[in-house]
Amino acid sequence: RRISASACAQKRKHQESQDGEKKKDGADDDPGCVDIFETLAPTFVAYAEEQLEAMDRAHQQAIETFVEVSTWFGEKKDAKPTERAQAHEWLSYIDRFLRDFAKSVESYRARQEREEKRQRRSRERR
Repeated sequence: RRISASACAQKRKHQESQDGEKKKDGADDDPGCVDIFETLAPTFVAYAEEQLEAMDRAHQQAIETFVEVSTWFGEKKDAKPTERAQAHEWLSYIDRFLRDFAKSVESYRARQEREEKRQRRSRERR
């Protein structure tokens, strides 16, 4: 069983008080007295590095996507911050487009419903 370094130190103190002597160089011969941090840290560090690399790649992709989208909206890649459109300004273009598109869809559906009603009436008259 592995125990923490502080538990190992307490166990060592207790044994030293019973034996009346101190171990040389602080080494511990007890195989059960292993510092859990030294055991788990390398695995954790490797995992954390992988996560950080993945986050760095995702961040870089987000930057590239932002540049691509802002270029699509007419911004120059090398434009100074003062020359760039504010985010709320070009997002309002998207908002306006989506509202207009929703109105168009609604109008198209209403026209389709009217056409279906007209066709049903003409069939009923026959």
